[in-house]
Amino acid sequence: MRIRQRIDNASFGPCEPAVIGYVDVIAPASIRLDRHVKFDAYERAGAPEYWLVDPKARLVEVYTLSNGEYALFGQYTEDDLVESAVLARLQIRASSLFSPPAPKASAVG
Repeated sequence: MRIRQRIDNASFGPCEPAVIGYVDVIAPASIRLDRHVKFDAYERAGAPEYWLVDPKARLVEVYTLSNGEYALFGQYTEDDLVESAVLARLQIRASSLFSPPAPKASAVG
């Protein structure tokens, strides 16, 4: 998912929205694609922020562009508030990005 921001400037007229970040949900079949191929492509393209959501590990990693390379901004789990370095005041509870955990089977004895 691309996160875009519309920039309007009265002296120049409306501008095209700029991509300010990407959010990818890692699936078992896309680990290499998301962690390496997309990561490197978004970094080279200069996307200011990249979020990797790992539902299996129930972890959100936020990377921000610094001197042309992504640096880990934060790692968030469950009840943590995920914050964006690019979008001021954006906070999302990490658990809201995951499916609810499967109920544990009870032992019948």
